[in-house]
Amino acid sequence: MTTLFNNSETFFFKFLNKYDIILDENYNNIKDLYYLNKYSKSIYDPYLMLFNNYVSLKNDINFIYYIIILYYTSKNNLLSFIRFFTSKLNHYNLIDKMIIKDYNELISYTKIDLIKYLTLILNYNEEIVLFFIICIQLYF
Repeated sequence: MTTLFNNSETFFFKFLNKYDIILDENYNNIKDLYYLNKYSKSIYDPYLMLFNNYVSLKNDINFIYYIIILYYTSKNNLLSFIRFFTSKLNHYNLIDKMIIKDYNELISYTKIDLIKYLTLILNYNEEIVLFFIICIQLYF
């Protein structure tokens, strides 16, 4: 599986450089909560719960980098990425079309709502998560 994906850490640092992101205390807070497996009704919880159903993949994929990338991604970029991701899912018939929401509906979502929607999609099955990793690396 590691040959299919770019190295998560390398991808993460390229993302930071490309979008000129300066990590702040949120970065440390997310990392601490993620590694302690503590979710305490914080603003980070929707992000931290993205990959909860895939503990078995934690040894192969370092999800923390993708969580942090999504946290630091602007709402508009996240919306565009979700549009890209869901169009690919739809094109390859990887997900039930009933789960995919119209773009016009997603526009009104807050960033947290978009993350929750992304969680719903990712919880569909493990193949979707792997496809997500490929798509996010291609998109960003």
